[in-house]
Amino acid sequence: MKLLLLHLSDIHVDTRSDSFLAHADSIVSAANPRINSAEVVFVVVSGDVAFSGRREQYEIASGFFEQLRSGLSKQTDSPIHFIITPGNHDCDFTGDQSVRDALIGTILQKGEDSITPEIVAACTRVQSEFFSFRDTWGPADVAHKDELWVTYSFDIGGYKVLFDVINVAWMSRLHEEQGKLVFPVKRYEKLTGESSAIRIAVMHHPLNWYNQATYRPFRRLVRTLARIIITGHEHEQNVGENIDTETEHSTYVEGGVLYARDGKSQSSFNIVEIDMSEGMYASELHVWNGSMYVPREMAAWQNYRTLPPTTNNALVFRREFAKQMDDPGGAFSHPGKQNVTLSDIYIYPDLRVEHRRDKTVKETVSAGSLRDINLIYQGVVLKGDEKTGKTSLIYQLIRHFHENGCAPVLLNGAELKPNERELSKRVASAVQRQYGDDAWLNWQQLPHNKKIVFVDDFDAQKLTNGQREAILSVIKSSFGGIFLSVSDLFEMDEVVLDGPVKSLVGFNEYELLEFGHKLRFELIRKWTLLGEGVGRDSTDVFAALDRAEKSITAIVGRNLVPRVPIYLLTLLQSLEAGQQSDLQNSAYGDCYRFLITGAFAQAGVKAIEMQEYLQFCTLLSWEYCRKQLRELEESAVARFNDWFSTQYYRRDFRHRIDILVECKA
Repeated sequence: MKLLLLHLSDIHVDTRSDSFLAHADSIVSAANPRINSAEVVFVVVSGDVAFSGRREQYEIASGFFEQLRSGLSKQTDSPIHFIITPGNHDCDFTGDQSVRDALIGTILQKGEDSITPEIVAACTRVQSEFFSFRDTWGPADVAHKDELWVTYSFDIGGYKVLFDVINVAWMSRLHEEQGKLVFPVKRYEKLTGESSAIRIAVMHHPLNWYNQATYRPFRRLVRTLARIIITGHEHEQNVGENIDTETEHSTYVEGGVLYARDGKSQSSFNIVEIDMSEGMYASELHVWNGSMYVPREMAAWQNYRTLPPTTNNALVFRREFAKQMDDPGGAFSHPGKQNVTLSDIYIYPDLRVEHRRDKTVKETVSAGSLRDINLIYQGVVLKGDEKTGKTSLIYQLIRHFHENGCAPVLLNGAELKPNERELSKRVASAVQRQYGDDAWLNWQQLPHNKKIVFVDDFDAQKLTNGQREAILSVIKSSFGGIFLSVSDLFEMDEVVLDGPVKSLVGFNEYELLEFGHKLRFELIRKWTLLGEGVGRDSTDVFAALDRAEKSITAIVGRNLVPRVPIYLLTLLQSLEAGQQSDLQNSAYGDCYRFLITGAFAQAGVKAIEMQEYLQFCTLLSWEYCRKQLRELEESAVARFNDWFSTQYYRRDFRHRIDILVECKA
């Protein structure tokens, strides 16, 4: 069963005298060799239907599209669908754009979190004529629809085919600048869970046009979502494949220009044929030679290639859990992005491989190597100090394996009991908390090798080795892969060789290392580049990068702070805040104080109130320590607040606790 995609881009319809309007039959003729074997034909337009987004231009485009449909219908009885996304030329910029420009400026300054439905509605009014045109020509079966994203769903010969039409031109301006596009990625992460045989994303701008804060999250979303990504805008035809450790494997098809008014580019379009039965596809790039469209032999793939594997996952993370996994461990902010997430700045640390049989062997690998599912199937034990980043690594791995079709579950080692019934309850509770109240049955029915467990702080409880073995034996029966994080005091030799915990035999053992010079530089680079696209040119960025590297190297060289991300990021934030001298000769306790006071200030705590909140946190920390607890019930914290209010500063409990939660204190 085959699908045929005619990929047109950058049509730029302006007047009825546009020369390409006479080429509709030539496009159909170029498709003739492949059209008869196609079950369905899709005309995919990756933006810039019109030249300036005006109604009369879309009326002309409708006539051209009708010629295409009529010509194709003469060659095949198969259904013909039009899939159309807007480009920057599909915006009508006539009239006063000052309010829209101001809103776009705010988004560029404050980032994705500042985007509201009202702002989206205001910014997309310039596309109103395009929306009417798209709805006239687009398919009727819509799985999701709003101003920025439309998903069309088709059942073709028993195969579910999804097209995601993404409006990345919603922030476009008359004079388009690279690096000035922002997209609200978090709003659409929920769409990744729908299963399909193939999913195709269509958008106008390629990934290199997005703001630095949007680029990586949006790239991950689109490449994880779609097996084929179709773009336009740059007037350069291309087709290829992306294979990387973050998003695995996807195909990209870049459109040329169907009509360039300046005459500098040849008229061109692409043909993509997809064989669903065989899981293969082929692509041809066609150009106008003056009388007909001919394939570019050097650019065409005459032979079929294997489609990238699908990574659909029916289980979708709850928004709260997804947000938890993107928590960097502190209230970090940056001039380029108000709320910095873990995805923005994460660097895979180095690990020391533990060889219990030969302690003289010294081997170091990147933690990114743990994305190999076979290592997790064998079992992994990761040792590390409390603040070295074990939990952040677990979050990255959970996200990776989930994006690749697994159903990972995170458990807290402090809550596990050596009882099969209690452990089953803990697993069920974790699945529901992480995936949703109705996810437990679906999770249970997954294949064994799709279930992976991450137990954070496995050694948090004072358990006997027999109790640990009981816990692990139950976990092994429920999960195909196991990842355990433990403290740096955990001794595998004592547990495995001298104790009864035989379930750990054969596990891969690693120890988390502090950042060396190379990883510190990469972290500094990521942090500094968050400032791109928000009023900093390349010279400023490189100067800031050099300044930060020299300062951090000088500070960590005195061994005053551990070389781990939480402290390095605190130092970097202090540099951005112009407080380098405050922390340059400080111990890491001062780093925490800086981070906490900065978070309080960001949450609106006034300078005159700062001592109150610091004292509250200090005494509350002692309360945890005195009772030897990692958690307190809200009622216990409320009683503590009552005591604190009578002794020191009186403040409403709910107000005080909301401030602490917002600050991640």
